Amino acid sequence: MIRHREPESVRSVAPASPAPAPRSSQFSGVNLARVHVLSYILVFHNRLAPITELCGDEFLHAWWVLVGGHLALWKNGVYHHDIRPSKLMYYRDKNGSIVGILIGFDLASSSGAQHITGAALFMALDLLTDEALMGEVQHLYEYDAESFIWVLTWISLCYSNGKPMKNKALDQWLIVDAVMCMKEKLHFLDLSGGLLDNKNYPPGKGHEFHLQISYMYLRSIHGARGKCGLHPDSLGVHQDMGSVMLESNVMTYYVIPQFLSL
Repeated sequence: MIRHREPESVRSVAPASPAPAPRSSQFSGVNLARVHVLSYILVFHNRLAPITELCGDEFLHAWWVLVGGHLALWKNGVYHHDIRPSKLMYYRDKNGSIVGILIGFDLASSSGAQHITGAALFMALDLLTDEALMGEVQHLYEYDAESFIWVLTWISLCYSNGKPMKNKALDQWLIVDAVMCMKEKLHFLDLSGGLLDNKNYPPGKGHEFHLQISYMYLRSIHGARGKCGLHPDSLGVHQDMGSVMLESNVMTYYVIPQFLSL
């Protein structure tokens, strides 16, 4: 039996005291009926399951809902800072429809505190530098958005029909430190132009289309970094007119808040 193992969290040395965890009053500006958010009280207890169990259209729907919900929270001043597969959950409502749930707000903040935390495998590349690990880089929205892309890529390559599968190439990312993980991910980006034809990175069953989406996003990151270097805005993700736009030379994707409607 293959057991999924996520890397340990990476915490930066914060230049000041970490921001306090969000309280219920800090969510007052968020429509919780639309943005399905779970904080400290595990309301749904055993009804929750990881989205890695999903595949096909159900997985993609849950992922988009979580991206949109995260954006709505960010706009209301609640910053998650630790996007990884184990924080992305779902449950089925009484009609059997998928409802995405974002958990793990113990590391969230309601300020722009320069406190970097998360699993290196899913962290934005700009957060894996020595400067960022020392807590000298402000955590921007772009960085959580990039984490969603790494999560999508990882699940597409490491899960098949809702079950974990081995990928020797990606397994190497789990046994290195943050700096080496950044180098592995940069190398992966350099190879991403041929990702869809690379036999070392076959998509799992039910995630073939999701890998195509990841491919477009990864190429956008690669192209933007080539143009902008390590500039904080190098990801190419912008907030505009209530949408998130990820630019690509080939295609432009919009994550529109309509995905919050269930």
